[in-house]
Amino acid sequence: MKIELGTWCRLRRMFALAGAAFVVTMGASAATQFGATAVQAQAPFPFDDADCGPPSEEIPAPPPREIVVGRPMSDSWLMCYMRRDFEGQTFFFERWGEIRKTQFEGYPVECWTPEAGPDWTGRRTDIIVAEVSGLNLDRTQLVRFTYRIQLDGDYINNCRQEILPTP
Repeated sequence: MKIELGTWCRLRRMFALAGAAFVVTMGASAATQFGATAVQAQAPFPFDDADCGPPSEEIPAPPPREIVVGRPMSDSWLMCYMRRDFEGQTFFFERWGEIRKTQFEGYPVECWTPEAGPDWTGRRTDIIVAEVSGLNLDRTQLVRFTYRIQLDGDYINNCRQEILPTP
């Protein structure tokens, strides 16, 4: 089963427009490779995959009742929701790419929002940018999604999807 990335983008936007606002930032430059090649993925902060918050019945992000704008959630919680979102799109999680924390201009952060440079004097939003890689449902395609998630869990977005060469 081959995926259509455009369909994924339209569905994600529909959720956002319906009030389930997400921004996930998974930006990565890890040497994530499949097959016999070793994976080099360095996270700048530790997190525990077992530390997940309660599942959301409404959206694949943190449950709205758990979000307090401006109050950061734990890194582990946020990483868990990114993984849940990826797996909720019928992909099998394989590995994380490089993960980093950064700041973006303004609030909320959308996929087109630029990172805040040192000279930015406006509002800054702290987020995690990370890559998730895995296989599609019938395990015939390798994919990598780049997410952005605000540290308060208020927005999570899948900002980039790539189909990778198969091993």
